[in-house]
Amino acid sequence: MDTNSILLIVGIVVVIGVAGATVFGVIKLRELLGKMDTEYAPKLNELKEQTAAVAVACEQAGPIMDSVNVTLDAVDTELVNLDEKLDKVSNLTGGIVGTAKAIPEVASEAKETIKAGFKGKR
Repeated sequence: MDTNSILLIVGIVVVIGVAGATVFGVIKLRELLGKMDTEYAPKLNELKEQTAAVAVACEQAGPIMDSVNVTLDAVDTELVNLDEKLDKVSNLTGGIVGTAKAIPEVASEAKETIKAGFKGKR
């Protein structure tokens, strides 16, 4: 056998090997595509449905959040009003306590004045 015959045989073997590898690759690719159709496509469809449901929920959340903001603003206003009223009540309570403390002093002084007035008449 000469060199050309050997090269021809090696070339044929290489071509057969490449063809076999190509056929094997095509078979594996078809299996993968079939697996995608049977396993992945339903999951992708389910994911699309869930994404659509989340999108709807997000659209509905906008108006709800606006309502929550309005409610929180109203609560804040009411808390400010309540704080002002509590300050007024605190001031009134302080005045009442001061008055209550002054009453015994005034009564004591009045008592002493009355006693002094009657002492001079006896």
